[in-house]
Amino acid sequence: MGSEHDILKSLKGLLALIMAVCLVLLLLIVRGKATKAPINFSYLVKAVISPTPEIVWPTATPVPVIKKAEFLTPDGAKALHFEEKTEAKTALYTILVADKTTEEKSLVLEKTLPVSSKLLVPYNTWSPDNTYFYLEERGVNGTEYHLYSTILSEALEKQESINISSLFRERLPEYSMEEITGWAAPDLLVVNAKLITDGSPQSFWFATYDHSFIPLANYFY
Repeated sequence: MGSEHDILKSLKGLLALIMAVCLVLLLLIVRGKATKAPINFSYLVKAVISPTPEIVWPTATPVPVIKKAEFLTPDGAKALHFEEKTEAKTALYTILVADKTTEEKSLVLEKTLPVSSKLLVPYNTWSPDNTYFYLEERGVNGTEYHLYSTILSEALEKQESINISSLFRERLPEYSMEEITGWAAPDLLVVNAKLITDGSPQSFWFATYDHSFIPLANYFY
């Protein structure tokens, strides 16, 4: 496409030059006949050597790319509506929770990230009792997991998340958190980690009721 565009641009410039030369030549011939004076070709030379004005082509405005998805609870009673609106350098993420019975919707999150980052909804995001869901945010500095509750506290006017990754680094600095694999119970998330010194694998339960990490005897692959 680029070479075809360059060829077309060159042909247009050449055509404009030929038309200008013909016009100047025609004017000189007409003037010479009218005045019976010799034709001065200096005008023609100036027309030939004069630079052809460059044609500036309009630049197309990028169209935002919008992606939408719906994630239902295990019983289908609630749905998480996910929207990603990507532009040139940023992406706007909007997440709402909808009640399938009442059709009421509540805005949970509206966040802008650079295109180098990504906000993802895990396939098993919902807790078995529809009370919690978690999100995965990937960036240049690593992955962060955030926990949300569908039951708002009376003290809160809007939804606030719990950064599980930040809590893990604070309370278990000797481990490196790898991933959250899903729910072991309505109030327990499975967290996989590795010991920083030798890479030994270790699984934990993250308890939503007191935000504690409970070490497990077996590793959940």
